[in-house]
Amino acid sequence: ILDRQRVLPRRPRSISRSAEGELLEELDGAVSRAVRRQLVADVPVGLFLSGGIDSSLLLAKLAESKAGFDAFTATFEGAEERSELPFASHAAARFGARLHQVVVGPNDYEDLPGLVAAFGEPFADVAAPAQLCLAQAARRTMTVALMGDAGDEICGGYESHVLAYYLWRARQLRIPVGHLSGLARLLPARVGYRSRVRALKRGLGLLGADFRDACLLRANLDRAARNRLLTLGRQPDPPDPFTALRPRGAESAQVGIEAFFDPYRDRVLADLFLPKSDMTAMQHGLEGRAPLLDDEVIRTAARFPLSSLIRGASGKQPLRRLAARTFGDALSLRRKTGFSPPLDVWLRGPLRSLARDALGPRSSIFEFVKRVEVDLLVEQHLAGTHAHQRVLWPLMLL
Repeated sequence: ILDRQRVLPRRPRSISRSAEGELLEELDGAVSRAVRRQLVADVPVGLFLSGGIDSSLLLAKLAESKAGFDAFTATFEGAEERSELPFASHAAARFGARLHQVVVGPNDYEDLPGLVAAFGEPFADVAAPAQLCLAQAARRTMTVALMGDAGDEICGGYESHVLAYYLWRARQLRIPVGHLSGLARLLPARVGYRSRVRALKRGLGLLGADFRDACLLRANLDRAARNRLLTLGRQPDPPDPFTALRPRGAESAQVGIEAFFDPYRDRVLADLFLPKSDMTAMQHGLEGRAPLLDDEVIRTAARFPLSSLIRGASGKQPLRRLAARTFGDALSLRRKTGFSPPLDVWLRGPLRSLARDALGPRSSIFEFVKRVEVDLLVEQHLAGTHAHQRVLWPLMLL
C-alpha cells in the first residue's frame, strides 16, 4: 500500500452540496463493486464484524450479493462496558448473517514466546493476539474473510487527521494556533454529542498540542519518555508530518495536507495494520481481503475536499453518511471504540506475575533500556497510578 509512485488526483478546495451528494453516490457504488470483486472465490467467504462503521457497511454490501454467510466478532473479558457486541449482533441479525462471538481473555496473552514465533518478530500491537484468536475461530467456517481495514485512512478518521485539518485551516486563515486553542477553555464543558459546540471545543483543544507530539497521537512514547528509557542516549525525533503545514506559503501547506491524507503514503497502515491483518490470518490459513483498499474506492474518496471529510471533531464523514443510510445515527454518530483489550487491567490482575517475570532483573532488554526506568513504569502501572500497558507490552515481548 505504501506506494509513492501512485498519484491521487488533487483534492478540490470545495464543492457544492449537490456535487458532494453525487460524489457520495459514486463512493457508495465503488464500495459495492469492491465487495463484489472480493467475493470471487471457490471457497467460503465471510466477514470480520466489529460492529463499527466500516465493517457494518461491508456487512450491508456483502448481503446484497450473498445470503447466509458467517461473521465473527471478538469481545474481551473484563471489558463488557466497551463491547460492541450489541451493535454487531443487531447488524448481523438485520442482514441474516450467522454471528459467532470469540471471547478473548488474558490467557491468550500468556505465551510470549509463542506470540513472537507466530509473527516472526516481537510484534507489539496490543490487539495482535486477539486478532490471532479471531482468525483461528473464523477458519473453522471460512477460508476468505473480508475486513474493514483502511476506512479511517481513506476518509480521515483519526484524531491526527482532525488535528492536521484544523492546523491547515489555521494556516490558511493566518490565525495563531495559540489563539484558537485558548478558545476551547471558554466553551462549555458538557454539551450533547451532536452539538456543534462540543465538536468545536474538542477540535480547538487539539490545536494546543505540540507539533511533534501531535504527530505521535498513535504512538506509545513521547520524545521525553523515549529518551529517558533508552540506554542509547537521545535519539533523533521521528519525521514530523506536520512540517509542511507550517507557514511556508499556501502551496507548501496544500501539498503537505494532501500527503497527510493520502492512504498510499500512510506508514502506520503499511507497517502495522495491514501486516497484522495478513500475518494473523495466514497463521491459520485464512485469506484476508480489504475491500476499502480497492483502488477505485481510494480514488473516489480522494475526490472529496477535506471539508467534506472533517466535520467538527469527527472525521470519516463520507463513510459515516453511507452507514447512516442503513443503520441510522446510532452507528454513524458513535465515537470510535477501537479494537483493544483491557490490557491495563489484565497486567494488574491475571498477567501481573507474567509482567514481573518478563521485565525482571534477568531480562535481556536492559542492554537497550534502563532498568530503573522500566522498574518505575512497572510499579506505577501495578499500583494503578498510571496506565503504561502500551509501553510495557512491547518490552515484555523483547
